[in-house]
Amino acid sequence: MTAAQRLREASAQHQAQARAALAAALRGSRLKVGIVEARPPARPAGWDPRIYAISPANVDFLSSIGIWQHLDTQRLAPVYDMEIHGDAGGRLDFSAYDCGLRELAWILESSQMQLELWETVKRQHNVNLLCPAAPSALAIDADAARLTLADGRQLEARLIVAADGRDSWVRQAAGIGARNTPYEEKGIVANFRCEKPHRNTAIQWFRKDGVLAYLPLPGEYMSMVWSAPDALADELVGLAPEALAARVGEAAEGVHHPLLQPGIEARGGLVEEEERGIGEQLGGDAHPLALPAGELIDPLVGVRAHVDVVEHARDPLGDLGAVGVGG
Repeated sequence: MTAAQRLREASAQHQAQARAALAAALRGSRLKVGIVEARPPARPAGWDPRIYAISPANVDFLSSIGIWQHLDTQRLAPVYDMEIHGDAGGRLDFSAYDCGLRELAWILESSQMQLELWETVKRQHNVNLLCPAAPSALAIDADAARLTLADGRQLEARLIVAADGRDSWVRQAAGIGARNTPYEEKGIVANFRCEKPHRNTAIQWFRKDGVLAYLPLPGEYMSMVWSAPDALADELVGLAPEALAARVGEAAEGVHHPLLQPGIEARGGLVEEEERGIGEQLGGDAHPLALPAGELIDPLVGVRAHVDVVEHARDPLGDLGAVGVGG
């Protein structure tokens, strides 16, 4: 798989979770919800290189929609302590104990959350899961959004949710432009076995060549996230696993010195091309379109599902009340 393909796949996985989380959050409503998905999720072999740091508030949200309590606890790692190192020698330390918390956050594989969200919406009484399916045409007026799928099926709803990524098909079909500001950086991820115990500590270094983070995984494993300038990121992606491990250990000043587990390849890859996109405002009358903004969340802060459109979709409808579209 090429770097560009990995980027598109990672973005698609994130947006699929946003769509499913919104549908699950609407389970107690009187709405009928449709979700358009190109394919069902799949679990990668070994540890998923794409992970999330889940804050306590997000744990509460995932519990409220019936997700958190069904996750495999053997594949979750609590974060008890956090170290942040500045590029001029400064340091900040945070402790769950000192804050009166059980943990500061949880580290969770993206695929595990996506699979559980998928199973939840499959069972949900008010969800029509259209998969495999792809959108081909969209018409929007003051009363409804009408979506035509590639196989000829047509859907009509009072609200269409464009939770389909930075290059949103729905946004383009609705005629909404966007201004993108490239950061000229990429995020690289890889999973390693640690030589020393990580003690459920998350560590972040603000370096002159980017931001490097260690996030604890269960047992002796940890996930590395390195946001680096394009040139360095491209170099890191091209390294052999052993060379990548040595480079990360050097950048992290020898902390835990990551080592590859024999027989398991470190997964270095393109996660996100970091940029900020701002949707241009629609002119004229309001349209039945919800367009959550794409966000990049710092891995040590947490991840948030796009559910801000829920309050705009409360009216009971005889047909579909909301359609989330993915490609």
